[in-house]
Amino acid sequence: MTENNKDIIDGRKEEENKSITLRDIFDFIVFNWYWFALSAIAFAGIGIVYALSRPDVYRSSAMVLIDEQYNRSSNSDLTGFMPGRMMYRTNSGVEDELLIMGSRSIMERVVAELDANIVYATKSKLRYSYLTAESSPLKLTADTIRYTFNIHIKSIEDADGSFKALLEYRLPGQKTTEKTITGAFGETIRDTVGVFRLERAVATAGYNPKAANSLRIYVRPVRNAAEAYAKALHVAQAQKFSNIVNVSISDHNPQKAAALTNKLIEVYNEDAINSKRRTAEATMRFIDERLQAVEGELSDVDTAIEKFKSDNSAVDIISETKLSLETSRQYEDDLLKTEIQLEMLSAIGDILNGKEEIGILPVNIGIENQALSNAINKYNELVLERMRLGTETSDDNPVIREMNAQIISMQHSLKKSIENVANSLQIQNESLRQQLAQVSDKVSNIPYLERETVSIERNQEIKAALYTYLLNKREETALSMVATTPVAQVIDKALVNPIHVAPHRSMIVLLFFAIGLILPAIVIYLIEQLRVKVGSVSEVEDNIHVPIIGAIPSKTAGMHNDKIVSPNSRDVVTEAFRMVRTNLDFTMPQGGKVIMVTSSMPGEGKSFVSINLSLTLGIAGKRVLLVDLDLRKASLSEKISGRRQTKGLVNYLVKKEENLDNLISHNAMHNVDVLYVGVIPPNPAELLMGDRITQTFEELKQMYDYVVVDTPPIGLVTDTMLINRIADLTVFSVRVGKSFKRNLVGINILNDRKTLRNMNVIITDIGAARRYTRETSTYGYGYGYGYGYGYGNEKKMTLKTRFRLFWKNLKKRKE
Repeated sequence: MTENNKDIIDGRKEEENKSITLRDIFDFIVFNWYWFALSAIAFAGIGIVYALSRPDVYRSSAMVLIDEQYNRSSNSDLTGFMPGRMMYRTNSGVEDELLIMGSRSIMERVVAELDANIVYATKSKLRYSYLTAESSPLKLTADTIRYTFNIHIKSIEDADGSFKALLEYRLPGQKTTEKTITGAFGETIRDTVGVFRLERAVATAGYNPKAANSLRIYVRPVRNAAEAYAKALHVAQAQKFSNIVNVSISDHNPQKAAALTNKLIEVYNEDAINSKRRTAEATMRFIDERLQAVEGELSDVDTAIEKFKSDNSAVDIISETKLSLETSRQYEDDLLKTEIQLEMLSAIGDILNGKEEIGILPVNIGIENQALSNAINKYNELVLERMRLGTETSDDNPVIREMNAQIISMQHSLKKSIENVANSLQIQNESLRQQLAQVSDKVSNIPYLERETVSIERNQEIKAALYTYLLNKREETALSMVATTPVAQVIDKALVNPIHVAPHRSMIVLLFFAIGLILPAIVIYLIEQLRVKVGSVSEVEDNIHVPIIGAIPSKTAGMHNDKIVSPNSRDVVTEAFRMVRTNLDFTMPQGGKVIMVTSSMPGEGKSFVSINLSLTLGIAGKRVLLVDLDLRKASLSEKISGRRQTKGLVNYLVKKEENLDNLISHNAMHNVDVLYVGVIPPNPAELLMGDRITQTFEELKQMYDYVVVDTPPIGLVTDTMLINRIADLTVFSVRVGKSFKRNLVGINILNDRKTLRNMNVIITDIGAARRYTRETSTYGYGYGYGYGYGYGNEKKMTLKTRFRLFWKNLKKRKE
């Protein structure tokens, strides 16, 4: 045998980066098809049941037009009038109204008016069918609802109008409570969850006792139901910057979804109209107060004119005086406007200084400063929001306290703004008076009576104009109070949509089916990743770079001991050992005879390999000696002869027996002699270190063609290292399903360091571990070899035999 041939057969394998190909995936699926099929069918069935058990969800939509002239919030920047405020976020009026429409307070009114917090359902096959209150055979009327609860009608006695039901509820921090309640229809039931009564449907002609017996009633507090429906509400603009809004609500009953959508729009319009009316009422009260005050002032002016003319006999105004004063009329008109604005500012200031409680300020009363008007609108918006929340929560609520603080801050800001605007108007007023005084110098020669008459009449005109202005504003406010134009004008009313929008049952089944296909791959992958022991020949090949001389299949039925190989045997184990024998011819160095068999740990097939390798060499006509050098355990004698031998190699090493041939058991197996350990020594390592062991094997090499040595596991004791000096070739046993994967690294280290001489690996029990991938090893000769195969006596398998063999292999894979 040449060194070149040896290098070709058992040369060190280089590490290769292996990528997963489509063929690998295909083989993996085909090899585990039963897991994929079973999982896919099971999950598809679960998906079908789940999809059919989910109740239908219906959506009803409406389209409305929001009045762009109506806006409860101010869009102006008030930074200049509110010191300490950095900035205010501005929103589109329509966007603000969308938020109000979806608010909890609006939704609570909708739920309360429709009793939407009470749900009726009947069980039909796999899922529940939800009814409206009108179509339900029974109706629940709740006076008080403290907690969420369910009522399941068990039986109804038509004779006395009584019923029996199961009440289910769960108190905070406790488990679900179930108890049976009985009563008569129309009778008030008082319980921990609330006060309610059950009544039969008004339409007695359509009353169905069977439907009532399977009826379930779900009751929630109004607030809880409102929060749930707010999540099911979808409000959005039809297009960006558009005033047209789409409103839709989803529910398990199509009629209820339509009713909720239409009622939401109705309640929203009512809330908007009420907000406008509250603002108008506050303005009306202010105007009435000012009218009463101005009317008194105007009466005083009229009395003064009458007294002046009576005292001074002034009946008519001289035309020359009027012509002289025409130049000053323009200044007087401007002065009149500033006087009116100062009067309004003074009145609003009196309201802010005189009111301790929070109230609404008048708007649209002739103040020309737009920033101040916007500030008043923003203040009124906060006051209205405070009034709306004040009906639902107490004054101790943090939100109420925060809003009160904001309102008080805005009051101080408004006072300062009014003061600033008033100062500006005063400056303007003084300027007008100065200009008017200049003009008046030109008419200084006008008689005293004429000047006094004009002054009094001017004062009369101011009061009269103010009175007329307030009357006009009063009429405008009165008209706005009776106006009922909805803010949200309905374009398309919500209709009952009989087509459900959820669940998508086909998608659910498809998703479960996909999970069923993916899950086996994930589980198998995790099993493979968590596995700590060797699972296949290919795994050994991928992780070591030591020559592999063979792979031995697992024992088949009828193989009860370790002596498997026999002269006329054609089983897969014997054929595999014959392949190992052939490979030994290429790996054994020139003149080598001693074969040492070892492993990492006990139970890895070391003795099994030693026995059958010896038998394989023996039936080939070779003179073979099997030596048990496991001086600490000495178990080989029990496996071969069935009992512990007391004479053996130890007797020769300690010189109790000088004739080595007397200690050898000749033909203990077919053409194989065996040299047992004998008595277990107390100092095995020292015996193996001596020169006598070397001399012994030199003598044995003269007597036999092959000497197979069974040694202790190398990972436990140092004996194997000592024995290896007499070996020509080392066979390292790796057992599938028993050897740890981490030990493969140790094999590489032993080989790299040349710790064991001429090291080779043999893999045993390759069918023992559960496999999820097809074995692709090139060392698996004999794994499927020998089933019906023989020289000259081949038998053709029938279809029935092939079918039985297929199911037998399938069961073996599942096991």
